Amino acid sequence: MSKKNYWFARKKYGYGWSPSTWQGWLTILIYFLLILIAGLFLAESSLNMFMYIVIVATISLLALCGFKGPTPKWQWGDKIFKNDSK
Repeated sequence: MSKKNYWFARKKYGYGWSPSTWQGWLTILIYFLLILIAGLFLAESSLNMFMYIVIVATISLLALCGFKGPTPKWQWGDKIFKNDSK
């Protein structure tokens, strides 16, 4: 997959991804809306179901980030290290 097809880019500092296209931002928005809606309707009545939704949504988000983004690695700015492969 070429870099321009990625929805998420590596973070410039630290480990992980950040949204880099409208599809990535839409994915993050849907994730937060799902958590918010589950919190509003399930947090008091069914804590177990709320936790299940949060766990499944988070694992799904991480899987999508891994599929639609580059392999994550620890980065510290724009420095290129000797044994760093892109």
